[in-house]
Amino acid sequence: MKYSEHDLYLIAVASVYDMQLHTIRAVVRAFPEPERLIEALGDGSDDLNLAGEQKKQLLSLVRRRREVLERLAGYRVFPVTMGMNEYPRALAEIPDPPEVLFCKGDLSLLNSPDCLSVIGSRSCTRAGETIATRIAGELAQAEITIVSGMARGIDGIAQRAALEAGGKTIAVLGSGLNKIYPPENADLFERVAENGLLVTEYGMNTEAMPYHFPQRNRIISGLARGVLVVEAGEKSGALITVRCALEQGRDVFAVPGSVLNANAEGTNALIKDGAVLVRNAEDILREYADWAERIRSEKTAAPELDEEEARVAEALKKGEAEFDVIVARTGIDAGHLGVVLTKMNLRGIVMQSAGNRYELCIR
Repeated sequence: MKYSEHDLYLIAVASVYDMQLHTIRAVVRAFPEPERLIEALGDGSDDLNLAGEQKKQLLSLVRRRREVLERLAGYRVFPVTMGMNEYPRALAEIPDPPEVLFCKGDLSLLNSPDCLSVIGSRSCTRAGETIATRIAGELAQAEITIVSGMARGIDGIAQRAALEAGGKTIAVLGSGLNKIYPPENADLFERVAENGLLVTEYGMNTEAMPYHFPQRNRIISGLARGVLVVEAGEKSGALITVRCALEQGRDVFAVPGSVLNANAEGTNALIKDGAVLVRNAEDILREYADWAERIRSEKTAAPELDEEEARVAEALKKGEAEFDVIVARTGIDAGHLGVVLTKMNLRGIVMQSAGNRYELCIR
């Protein structure tokens, strides 16, 4: 990638610890040339409302802006500014696009036209986990890139499902790339870096702060064609992403839930207000002509089943069955059968429902 002097300047400013978007813009607006900023900071004549430590860091990074880029490359992190061809066109359209994106992984995903955000409750139910896994896996198999926030609950579950299905995912973080949050998703962080894309607008060492997450949500929705909410309570943070999506002109999809489930209050309200009701990946794919064509292509060829999958399919031809019944019908060890069913679920061959029951989705 080619970086102009202005790109290097922006990257240095954005690399300051917890530098906010409005501050980045204020700095560059007040001092269009880095030399002018260096001079002002050096003699104390600047009019920036920054803490002393932040000013000191800003001065150091701007002076060494070429070294900043080299250091980022050492971490396999590649910043993309709004002035570069690699900057996502979808994000450039939103009201407040980030000036700089720090990226790690497959940069080609930034401008993929086939992205859908999958979000939901951090404290999801078992049913929500099953639904998110199934839909995200099916979408990934249809070559749709899953965009989410790598958070606990639905976000991380959907991204893991996309990777398990052999697909791609973009994780939009609320921290710097040197500060993995939540820490229990460190393995997912590494997997996304190798098989997808990590994105953040925060400098490398910026810690995750509560106010970062509502801000990063506009990027989650902005990168995608639409947003799917799997589970969300009445005051869920996922609804902030929905508001961003509506402001950006993105489509909103929601999975319905029981009126007795507090985690479905938000999603049911979204459907009542006009969100597209979603039962499976096909309900989303059919909303877009180019994606719907993939359904027709996939349905022309029956999925290939290995010997164990064929035994499971045969056992389910009579109808829905509980796990123990499938064990008895197939003779497959219970411990191994769980793995087989999970793979078949991700491929859309079987569907899991309440009570640990499974049904065949192909004939």
